[in-house]
Amino acid sequence: MQRYAWEWLAKAGAAAGVIISLGMVAYEMKQARELAMAELYLERSAHISEVVSARYTTDTLEQAFLQAAKDPQRISYPQARALDGNAERLLIYAESMHFLHISGLSSDEEWLANKTYVEDVILHPCIVRFWGNTKNSWRESFALEIDDLIESSEINAGDCETPGRDDLENDLRVAAER
Repeated sequence: MQRYAWEWLAKAGAAAGVIISLGMVAYEMKQARELAMAELYLERSAHISEVVSARYTTDTLEQAFLQAAKDPQRISYPQARALDGNAERLLIYAESMHFLHISGLSSDEEWLANKTYVEDVILHPCIVRFWGNTKNSWRESFALEIDDLIESSEINAGDCETPGRDDLENDLRVAAER
């Protein structure tokens, strides 16, 4: 009788070992999947950022910043689009950092440092205006985070004076007259 008990105990131990090892394999697969998703997400973000950057030149962006500082009322349509593209690139960066944090792939300390940077950069009237126009196209958890950040600040998107899309025709007409 004792021999059967030992055999049963050995079989139960072997079965438990198989179950535990399968659980560990499943956990490792889950981790590998999350890491692959994060890598894919970051590659996608980098690609989108490159596409956005291709919409304007560095000179246009520099001129837009200078014009915005000097006389925001006179920003041309290409300059306004360059400022919007820059805002989009900054938000893509912020969203990527947020995604890594909520995925558990960056520490709380790293997220807090990135969040401080994001606050410094995003809390600008023109970026807040851009955010208001595009916030429905971002991940919901990121959108809530940025909305909370903007609501807790005193930034007003109305302080950003840039021309709308209707000004393109006027800019083209003025350029043609020169």
